[in-house]
Amino acid sequence: MLTMDRLVELDLLKAGIPGLADLGVGAQYFPGYRNVEAVHYRLNVTLLSVVVRGECTHLIGTDRFVRRGPNLDITPCGVTECTLTGAAGIDVMNLYLDLDRLRLPVLPAPAAALMPLLFPLRPEFNNRLNRILRTDLRPGGKIIALAFGMFEELRQRRLGWETAAMDYLRIFLLEACRCLAGGEVRPAVPESEPGHGWLSPVRACLDTRYREPLSLGELATVAGCSRNYLCRAFRSYTGKTVFAYLLERRIQAAMMQLRGGRDKIIGVAHDCGFRELSYFNRVFKRLVGTTPAAYRRGAAVPPVAADHAD
Repeated sequence: MLTMDRLVELDLLKAGIPGLADLGVGAQYFPGYRNVEAVHYRLNVTLLSVVVRGECTHLIGTDRFVRRGPNLDITPCGVTECTLTGAAGIDVMNLYLDLDRLRLPVLPAPAAALMPLLFPLRPEFNNRLNRILRTDLRPGGKIIALAFGMFEELRQRRLGWETAAMDYLRIFLLEACRCLAGGEVRPAVPESEPGHGWLSPVRACLDTRYREPLSLGELATVAGCSRNYLCRAFRSYTGKTVFAYLLERRIQAAMMQLRGGRDKIIGVAHDCGFRELSYFNRVFKRLVGTTPAAYRRGAAVPPVAADHAD
């Protein structure tokens, strides 16, 4: 079994990566990257890593995954990771998102609702299934071209580079959401692993029907087991209780709506599955660290004048 004998807290926010300090999004390209030393790094940003060419071994915590380009891996903030290569090396483009600073581009509502399934919006929302997501890419495909386009804008800083870089990011994220909607994005934890793969329909139910008043009994019926067994198995599968997973899914959906819209906060709460505004405010502040109205002011657009939820 792998161990993490060397763990480095990697502060990429102080690494001088083009764009990261200005916009909250940065990029670095490493052609011919080689590494044979198993040093694990804990990320303080979200990493979207595009392997353009080559094969490597990706270590996430104590787990090992073979990675063949071209592909896209998404690793959330707070996760420990290491990439080992052979003598031939890999060509890799790394995109970094500082979600505390970055004002995520506004996407169409169906895509925006999927964004928290691509990467958790806060490290507290990490679980065993989103610690790394992966999708294979076509050689010379659109996602690769968008990553290089953003990299060049951030590096060259020509007239209007901020707008151009954010436009590239918006389309990049939209394409990634399309891959997710098409079933092309998968968690690094194999869903076929013994004792856990059968819970995939339960997780999908929570991810897509989080607005509904789901009951434990209904989810147990979906899983085909008792409620007590479902609770134990789901926690082993995801690292979260069923209720915690559902609450985090709802809160992240609310965060996306608050970032990109002007709906009243009570409307956002109801749309994300909360019947009472006061309960929504309490849960939001506990999980996010601020009120919904304050989050809206800091993350996206000015608050609606009639909103007084905080």
